[in-house]
Amino acid sequence: MKKRIAVFLGGYLPAKKYGGPVTSIANLVDNLGEELGFYIISNDHDLNESARLPGIKEGWNEVGKAKVLYIPEKQYKKAVFRKILKEIKPDVVYLSSVFYYAMNFPAIAAAREYQIPIVLAPRGELCEGALQKGRLKKALFVYFERLIGIFHGVYFHSTSEEETAAIVNILKIPESMVFQIPNMPCAVSNNRDKTKIPGILRAVFISRIVRKKNLLFAIQQIKRCEAKICFDIFGPIEDKTYWDECIQEIQTSPDNIRIQYLGELKPEEAKTIYQAYDVFIFPTLSENYGHVIVEAISSLCPVLLSKGTTPWDDIDGNGGFVIPLEDEMKWASTLEQLAKMDNTEYQELLGRLYDYSQNKLRIDHLKQEYEKLFQFANGEGQL
Repeated sequence: MKKRIAVFLGGYLPAKKYGGPVTSIANLVDNLGEELGFYIISNDHDLNESARLPGIKEGWNEVGKAKVLYIPEKQYKKAVFRKILKEIKPDVVYLSSVFYYAMNFPAIAAAREYQIPIVLAPRGELCEGALQKGRLKKALFVYFERLIGIFHGVYFHSTSEEETAAIVNILKIPESMVFQIPNMPCAVSNNRDKTKIPGILRAVFISRIVRKKNLLFAIQQIKRCEAKICFDIFGPIEDKTYWDECIQEIQTSPDNIRIQYLGELKPEEAKTIYQAYDVFIFPTLSENYGHVIVEAISSLCPVLLSKGTTPWDDIDGNGGFVIPLEDEMKWASTLEQLAKMDNTEYQELLGRLYDYSQNKLRIDHLKQEYEKLFQFANGEGQL
């Protein structure tokens, strides 16, 4: 009988607006759903919405290789979670988020009552860039969590050295309780069935539209170019004021530049979208991991990234381009270079990106690491 993992998560498919944590769990399920049984407990609505998600039913839903139970937040109670855990009898409880106390506190209490080991993944919440927003409130909350000992005996899943250091230094968790394993990426495509037209660049931005993702900067650099560039934008508009600034910039685009907003994507649509474009532009100010970057890479869409703000600087020259945000002229010249590429040069670029993705993502190795994590948490084996 395969091990069962109860995943408590703020939002899950078919929700569109919860960002990276949904992708993290979806990729974990896709890659390990045959070896492990995933039971996901999640909100029944999308982020900042009240309407129930379309197409879901009461009770357990089959979503890919996982079973998902969608419940409203008013049911986030120890007694409710205790009943759920009693039903599924998980070997491990897996949480995402340090600050989502409404779900975490009753879930941890219920798991402790049944002596089920707990693993928590902060999903970048403790990294410097994420802590800037609401710093005082978060600092007070961390102090309260430490005071009541809510994370005592909880294992932590980190995805980077920065995050490991943050967990140890901010939450005062012993390093022996923190296990560092990169996020599970989606499977790598080798579909190179697209043709690069010299003199034209098809560029895309896929992410939440908030200041941190730096879309306005991308628009400004594209407008510097003399080549013909089609720039399509996908993602939920979470910061209306910031989006208004982007619209004002778009409205003064020269004739050779076409920029349009094409709405939100379902998470499962992203890979198909990436494959239709020549480059993914993402001048983000800070990413703990960058699921959108990994999706682009695994879809064989070259990336243009900001230097020093993501864990992917080593893609520079390997099917991608990494440029400091201060060097605006280099951004524009790189876009011009990409636009001029003919199909032969572009196919060579895709070949380098494919080799990089195979060496960097190492999916089979990561599958083994995650299996070992859950075994260790359950008192079996060693990491």
